[in-house]
Amino acid sequence: MYSRLFNSHTQHRDDLSMTLFYKGDDILVDSGKFSYGGDIRRRYIMSPQAHSTLFFDKEDYKLDNDNRFSRKVQITKYFDNKKYTFVEGKNHSFESSKLSRRLIALKNYPVVILLDSAQSEVESNIYQNFNLSPQIEIVNYEASTAKIKTKSGNIVTFTQLQDIKEKIDVLPSQTEPVQSIVTSGYGKAVETKQLRFSAAVNSNSDYVFKTIISMDDSLNIQVTDINESALQISVNGEEIFINI
Repeated sequence: MYSRLFNSHTQHRDDLSMTLFYKGDDILVDSGKFSYGGDIRRRYIMSPQAHSTLFFDKEDYKLDNDNRFSRKVQITKYFDNKKYTFVEGKNHSFESSKLSRRLIALKNYPVVILLDSAQSEVESNIYQNFNLSPQIEIVNYEASTAKIKTKSGNIVTFTQLQDIKEKIDVLPSQTEPVQSIVTSGYGKAVETKQLRFSAAVNSNSDYVFKTIISMDDSLNIQVTDINESALQISVNGEEIFINI
């Protein structure tokens, strides 16, 4: 999970974004650098909408060169053990909103769990975006679940554990409005695909998305308990207790 702590030299608003690679296949990819000019595609590639992260429909944020002092964006927690790796990050760069992401990667199973939180003083929608590799094929795409196929034929499943307002169809375009493209070379881009889910958010919101990404379609995954400090999950009958 990327979190800009000491500088903003990349000029990308990609905080709390992630990439995902499994068994030789790119699944979730970064949008790249594109170029250093004023091309409209570069402006898109610098935006949260071009990354696997979270963003609001009514509020954006600016990069802060003093983040090394303000620490509005930072990794707030990290630990690693034999069963999982846990990373928590926050983005408090908005004027009236806050974002945080907890990412758990299981060690013995190809599973990633996302617990995404958001609060906003303005009632709005929040989007959870997944920027797919151009080599990915979308097999099934609904509000509660999505299945994609990698270049080698592996099925990856995205499961939402709570009600989602809607799933958004993102049509790739290299002209206004630019969306769903990734860099293929300096000043060059190719169209790709995205999964995008939306939820309502206000000042009392907490978890807006609870998402399981499984890279093995044969796994039986059940979340048996979740609260503010712990998550209990069962994978093929094995109970895993995760401190969050």
